[in-house]
Amino acid sequence: MRSDERAPEVFEARDDSPNANPGVVTRIINQSRINGRFRNDEAAQRELLNHLNRVADKLDSQFRVPGVGLRFGWDSIIGVVPVVGDIAGAGLSLYLIARAVQIGASGEIIRKMLRNLIIEVAGGALPIVGDAFDLVYKANNRNMRLLTDYLEAQLKPPPEPRRGWKALIVPGLALGLILGFSWLLLRLT
Repeated sequence: MRSDERAPEVFEARDDSPNANPGVVTRIINQSRINGRFRNDEAAQRELLNHLNRVADKLDSQFRVPGVGLRFGWDSIIGVVPVVGDIAGAGLSLYLIARAVQIGASGEIIRKMLRNLIIEVAGGALPIVGDAFDLVYKANNRNMRLLTDYLEAQLKPPPEPRRGWKALIVPGLALGLILGFSWLLLRLT
């Protein structure tokens, strides 16, 4: 391998889901990209998406206030500490955006994700009101919806090519009728 080539890295994460065996390490994604797109490995895409959704859920909505139904996560808890908490929460949120960049999400998706993060950081920086804003805005869940929609669109099979000759049937019949009536009128006169 030449010195300017990077070996593909395999990212691993613990599978903390309730159905997983404790200590099982699952393969998340091969960093390689083809033509700027995420590798066409649907299973790896879905596994990565599940991992990132778990991270976003822990950051934004892991806990629920009984009776009220209000959900909050570690981002809201960390954000209670002035300045340092907001910076730490933003750093954790940047993980999702960094992974979106690694899998080749479009520039538009990355810009929207960054916009959501900036709104959350700016709103969360406000004294007193900022903590309530963190509880409501949930930038990580918003970013995961954006990324999920993007990846689902990548997984859809390409549309079937349109059959151009079918579009010519109606105009062809209309032209045939016009020419036929014109010929009939010329014959009668």
